[in-house]
Amino acid sequence: MSLGDTGDEEPPIFSALTVHLKLVHESLRCLISAGQALVTISPSGIRFSVETARSCQGHVNLDAALFSRYDYNGSATDPAVCVNVELKAMLEVLGLYNSAISPSSFANNGGGDIGAGYGTNALRIGGTMRLMYERTGEPLVMVLEEAEVVTRCKLTTYEPSSLVDMRLQSVPPQHKIILKKSTWLHEAITELERGNGKELIIRQSPFRPYFRLASEGIHGRAQMDYPNDRDVLEVFECESEARNVYHFALIRHAYRAMGQATKVSLRTDDRGVLSMQFLLSFNEKESFVEYRFVPLADDDEEEEDEDVGSGGVEATEDDLDRRGRVRADETLAYS
Repeated sequence: MSLGDTGDEEPPIFSALTVHLKLVHESLRCLISAGQALVTISPSGIRFSVETARSCQGHVNLDAALFSRYDYNGSATDPAVCVNVELKAMLEVLGLYNSAISPSSFANNGGGDIGAGYGTNALRIGGTMRLMYERTGEPLVMVLEEAEVVTRCKLTTYEPSSLVDMRLQSVPPQHKIILKKSTWLHEAITELERGNGKELIIRQSPFRPYFRLASEGIHGRAQMDYPNDRDVLEVFECESEARNVYHFALIRHAYRAMGQATKVSLRTDDRGVLSMQFLLSFNEKESFVEYRFVPLADDDEEEEDEDVGSGGVEATEDDLDRRGRVRADETLAYS
């Protein structure tokens, strides 16, 4: 009997089949893996969410289009079904079919297509993953199959956790930036953190410097300015100046997604809540990883910003080009 076939019984609440194991695995590995993840199943797809310190959230969105079969039979009154599962256990099972990845694959890959980090064996086609959630309170069943090797795992489900509402406010207008290469952001932020700074300062302005990343540490102040150039910032929407401060310890949770993604979108609202949304791709399929951060209280007056040439370092198109260009056909639409 195939997964999801229950004869004359009621169909399971949810069942799905995908052959894109590597994209699913690498997307979930971008989340903070300690503890449980909130799984939200809806007609449009599956969402995995984690939270730390009530100040940082990570979300992985697996669209229904990523699955060759996707059946959702929730009640008409509930737009989605939510449960908690142990994320670490799920990753360990997926890792059984993804063992060909070396730890440094994506550090050397520099973003872009995830497939560049895999060996020849890992690129063979044939692996499938089936998911099924039959009834409320039942386990989430995973069945992985490749080369006639079948692994069946039942993940215990728990009562769904309650997450802090970190949704961005739509009014006043949000600040929105899309960098053409996610690794540009990754390299800049990690370099700023090496100066022993504990806080990341993000400034956006309709005037020069348009987009600035900065930190202060025992070695002084460092900053990186980005020009409002379509070869660098694919989208730049900023109607008013904004300056927000975030803990590097929280921003660090997004480093893995930052280093693997092809593009990254940064949005902030009037409260300073920051959304970093990353596009991951493999074999022409895509998934989205999003991190949201609550800003630190910044009661001090900001020191007068220096113009470029008096300490700031502007990232020119040539500087960024040396790290590799994104293909012209890699477009992205963010919600």
